[in-house]
Amino acid sequence: MKFIGWFRFALLFLFGMGSASAQDLEMGYLPALEEGDSPTLSIVPARAVAEMQVDLEVGGQTRVYNYDHVAAGKEIIITWDRNPSITSADAMIRAVFTDGFVAEYMVPMTYSYGSPLDIDIDSVKVDDESGVITVDVEGHVDQAELVSIGARGVELGREVIQIGAGPGPIEIQWSGYSKEVVRLDVTLSNETAHVAFEYSPWHLNIPHQDVLFDSNDATIAESEEWKLEATLTKLKEVDELYGELIDVKLYIGGCTDTVGNASSNRDLSARRARAIAVWLKQHGYSSPIFTYGFGEDWLAIPTGDGVDEQGNRRAVYMVGTRPPPAKTGAPQVKWRPL
Repeated sequence: MKFIGWFRFALLFLFGMGSASAQDLEMGYLPALEEGDSPTLSIVPARAVAEMQVDLEVGGQTRVYNYDHVAAGKEIIITWDRNPSITSADAMIRAVFTDGFVAEYMVPMTYSYGSPLDIDIDSVKVDDESGVITVDVEGHVDQAELVSIGARGVELGREVIQIGAGPGPIEIQWSGYSKEVVRLDVTLSNETAHVAFEYSPWHLNIPHQDVLFDSNDATIAESEEWKLEATLTKLKEVDELYGELIDVKLYIGGCTDTVGNASSNRDLSARRARAIAVWLKQHGYSSPIFTYGFGEDWLAIPTGDGVDEQGNRRAVYMVGTRPPPAKTGAPQVKWRPL
C-alpha cells in the first residue's frame, strides 16, 4: 500500500498530568484510490500505547475498533469497502499511553476514486510548426502546466492550459515554442493526481572543419587532429551550457560523394564516423556518442552518380537528447552507440 503522505491531525483533548502532542501518533490515508485500492487509515504510535479505540464513521455508520498493547512504531491499518458514492470518512481516536496519558484525535478524510494518471513517454511528439504536443495518457487530464527552460536553466515562460480530455491521446497547444527552448517541463493534473515529464525539442548542429582522410581509409592523420581538437572544445562548451538541464548526446553521421560502389561508401563512411567518435572519446568527451554511415544517401550537394564532389565528403555533428529528427534533413535511421 502506498500512502501519498503523512498527515498530522488535531489533538482534541488531553487527560492526566503532563502533556502529549499530535506527534505521538502518525496518521495517514490514501487520498486517491487506484484500481484495487481500498480506503485505508494508517496509525503508527511514536511511543507505546496501552489501549486504543478508533471510532470510524463512514456513510452514516460508525464502526468501532479496539487495540491493546500497541508497541511504539507498530503500524495499525484499518480498511473499509470501496464505494465510489462515498468519498469521505471521519475517525475519532482515543489513545491511552503506557505512561498514563490519554489523548483524543479527530481525523477527517476525503478521498476519491479514479484511474492512475500515467503517460506513455515514448508517445510524446511536438509539432514545431503548430506548437501542438501530443501524448497518450491513462486517465482524464484537467489541465497542463508548461514551463520552458533555456540555456543555463533560465526560465523562458510558463503557462497553464485547460485540457479536459483523456484517457487516450491528448493535444496540448504550446504557444511558447522557440529555438531557445532547451527543455520543456510538463505537468498534467486532474482533481486527484498529477504526473510530470520533461521533453527536449532542442537540437544543435556543431560547426566544424571536416577531417580529410586518405582514399578508402578511415585513419585520422596526426596532421588533421587539430580540427578535432577545435570541435572537442565546442562540444565541451555545449555540455557546460546544457549538460545540467538535459542528457546531451552526440550524433556523428559520415557521408561520401557518389564515386564508387554505394555499399562500399556506406561502409567507409561508417568507419570514418566511428574513428572520429573514438578519437573524441579518447580525448575527454564524456557524453554518449552515436554514429551512422550514410555513404551517398545524405548528399549536401545533389549530384549524379559517379561525381567527385568534395562538399559531399563530410561528417555531420549534431547534439540533442534524441536522434536528429527529419526536420534537420537527416535520414531517419537506427543510430549505433559507440
